[in-house]
Amino acid sequence: MNRLNPSELQLFLRKYRFPGGRLKRLQFRYHRGEVTLLALLAVRNAAGDPVKLKLRLLGIDEHRFQKRPSVPTGKIAEFRLSYLLGKVFLTFDSLGLPPGEMPGIHDYRASEMFAAGSGLLWEEVKSKLLPFMKKYLSVYNDLLEDLESKNYESEMRDDYHDYREGEAHLNWLLSEYGEDIFPD
Repeated sequence: MNRLNPSELQLFLRKYRFPGGRLKRLQFRYHRGEVTLLALLAVRNAAGDPVKLKLRLLGIDEHRFQKRPSVPTGKIAEFRLSYLLGKVFLTFDSLGLPPGEMPGIHDYRASEMFAAGSGLLWEEVKSKLLPFMKKYLSVYNDLLEDLESKNYESEMRDDYHDYREGEAHLNWLLSEYGEDIFPD
């Protein structure tokens, strides 16, 4: 994982579009007297392509994660990240600040979803599609484009059904036998 230094903060925030993303996993770990937050996010990069990010906030001193009944679960309303007084503060909900205004520690503490720790590690999670699955999907996409251009809706529905069955079968094979289902 990559450590996020204070000098790289603005570059990191411009590299990804967090608002509108999804919070896929949020996990606290307690190990050797230190609390760590692990967050898995589904966001978009600057080009608009979907990516998964794994964030690990180390040495958590304070945090609050509160769910209210009227707030949708898992949606990232706003993502703020700051280095304040030697700590990393992050939040996944809206602080209610005007654009361009820098949040203070009191803004983070008033948030319903925030954490503060000593350091932040991050990485993009690579897709688990195996090469043969990528080839299968590319062949399917080519077939789909061909059928759409000829406007064969009934054939397209049948092919889509076959594709979904094939995808389900591949997922089952992976769950049963792991990645070694097609040994060399």
